[in-house]
Amino acid sequence: MAKRNLVRITQSKSNSPPPGNFISEWFGYRVFPVVSSAKQMVPTQARRECPFLSAAIGEPRECIKSEASKGVCTINTVSGTRRDEWVVCPYRGVEKDILEPATRRLFSVPTNTQLHIVSAPSLAKKETQSKTKLALNKGKRAFVFFQDKLGGEISLPKTDQSPELSFDITLVEVVADRDALTIGKYGILEIQTMD
Repeated sequence: MAKRNLVRITQSKSNSPPPGNFISEWFGYRVFPVVSSAKQMVPTQARRECPFLSAAIGEPRECIKSEASKGVCTINTVSGTRRDEWVVCPYRGVEKDILEPATRRLFSVPTNTQLHIVSAPSLAKKETQSKTKLALNKGKRAFVFFQDKLGGEISLPKTDQSPELSFDITLVEVVADRDALTIGKYGILEIQTMD
């Protein structure tokens, strides 16, 4: 993901936060309480591109949200005496800054071990397979993730004792088995958004 340069918006001098709800991230770039000055921001927004899906797949993808919420990633609201950010798009959860710490916690990966995380569709590409093998050879831990637009949600069928379950993001560890890649442990992330 490209580095997002920020420009601060002048805030009120009072101790209380300004009232109201604001879009704080639009098409992946900060617009409140600071505005990004990244050169890619305006072209990305003009193309109506989702930078999170695009990065996960490795090619441009348009935001798939409805027209009423097109491009809205996070919102900013007042909570008592402070303002809080709320993720309102499940695809925001596939960005490295969210997915990497979650993977480390889920699989008990120490911070001194590097991670290699790719989406399930990208693993079909020979180039991604080669990069994944190289990462494993260099001692990194490798993971592939599935999400509804990125390989599909993993589901468990309904039984007499339980309802059908679908998981927002499923992470599967990829391990080397001689000259091939195979699967190891898996974990599940549930992302509750406020769309």
